[in-house]
This record gives sequence, C-alpha cells and structure tokens, in this order.
Amino acid sequence: MVQKRHVAVSGARVRCWHSLRRKIRFGQILITERTTYQLAQQPTSYKIIETVRQVIKRRDNGEITCPPAPPSVLEKSYADVRLLAGMLVDKFRYHLPLYRQHQRMQAAGIDVRRALLTDWTPPAISLLEPIYLAQLASVLRSDVLAMDEQKRDLILMGRRLVRGLEAIRVLPSWVEESLDLLQRGGQAWTD
Repeated sequence: MVQKRHVAVSGARVRCWHSLRRKIRFGQILITERTTYQLAQQPTSYKIIETVRQVIKRRDNGEITCPPAPPSVLEKSYADVRLLAGMLVDKFRYHLPLYRQHQRMQAAGIDVRRALLTDWTPPAISLLEPIYLAQLASVLRSDVLAMDEQKRDLILMGRRLVRGLEAIRVLPSWVEESLDLLQRGGQAWTD
C-alpha cells in the first residue's frame, strides 16, 4: 500500500492535486516533481509513504526551487520512525526475532533485505539512550529507594558509578539490569 502526500513549494500539505497545481504562483513554471519514499509501519501492517515535491522555475529570474525531502531518523535511510519503533518493540517487548519480522514484511509485500533490519537495529537503539539515561538518573538521584540493608551499600556504589560514567558519557549495558534486579528484590551478582 502506498500513501501519497504532496508538498507544495511553500511546504504546505494539500489534499487534492488540483488545488496543489493552483498553489503555483503567477510567474512560476512547474518543471518536474521529485519523489521521495519512506517505509513506515502501522500495527500489524506496513505501508510506503510517497512524498512528491514540486520543482519550480521562476519565469522572471530562472531560479529553481524545490522543498527539502522529509527528514529521516537514520542518516541515508528510508526507514520511518514508526517502522523503527515498531521493530524494536516487536523484538525486545514481544521477543519477535528480526528474521520473523522480515518474513512478516515479505508476507505483506514489502521486499527488503533481512540484513537491513539488522543494520537498522543498533542505531535505532542508540536513539533511546538519552531517555534511558534520564530515567536512570531520576531513579538514582531520588531520596528514597526501596531496599533492605544488605543492598544499600551496593546501590549507593552503583549510584556513584553511574554518576561517574555519566560524567564521561560512557554507560555499560549491565548497569540497568543490575540496578533493576536489585530494585525488584533479586539477588545481586557477587562473582
């Protein structure tokens, strides 16, 4: 399924092609149109978003203008933010491996390389890092943490470690798992 949207030179979206043609001002000539494609995901369905951008040439000075292409979440990628978010939720929340997501895309008529999904995953995860750091900092800076006396020293040491790692902008992946385990009342790793 391809969803079309037209972007006028001014950048305004217009529902009807005929009204878009009327948007061309006096003294301008429509030369051609540039088309950009983005792959997006809706729950249990996929669609391709086609963006048509008009290339206009002014009659008086010959200047050629075209609205910019829609921004992409990942550099030089046609993956839409909804596709990436859905892919990560399916993979990490619903434990749906990428190869099965690829099979689901093929069944929907979307033909992409399976390795492309693997290539999109790490940069999409890295986009979530500021959210993770903000949540972790909020938890660790709170005045009260639910714990017993045995875990107190370990959590306080974890707070100091995280603050130090935040200062140099490095945070290992095990920090969240360890602190989450301690908060829920699990046993700490002591090996």
